[in-house]
Amino acid sequence: MTWTPEGYYDCSEGAERYIRFRDEQGIIHPAGDYARIFHNPDKVQAALRR
Repeated sequence: MTWTPEGYYDCSEGAERYIRFRDEQGIIHPAGDYARIFHNPDKVQAALRR
């Protein structure tokens, strides 16, 4: 798995089941709750090129 300082991530297939995010209230959510927003391989690739 790799992620950017902004929170965008990319990971190998099936790895999302192990990823959790903690929201501002401290509640832990599975990555699937935020995947549409933060699972963004293109933004991760762009950050790695910087």
